[in-house]
Amino acid sequence: MLVLTYAVFKVPTVLNTFFITFLIILIPFGIVNGILTGSFIAEPVVIYNDTENLGIRLGTIPIEDIGYAFSMLLMSLVLIQK
Repeated sequence: MLVLTYAVFKVPTVLNTFFITFLIILIPFGIVNGILTGSFIAEPVVIYNDTENLGIRLGTIPIEDIGYAFSMLLMSLVLIQK
């Protein structure tokens, strides 16, 4: 959330392309993360403890993974821009 707030006020030009890019990146992210968490295989490679996260999932992918990917990609773009 801090990265997004910073980007909105300090480098708003980054946000113009970031949101479109992030939507495109979500496709391979969903495939790879889905495989790792057990969407397409019998046993998951990564097992998340729902007592350690929100317990909200998109399929088998915890919602925190999407937030983490969002903030890491945005932070990289903001740092490159600066």
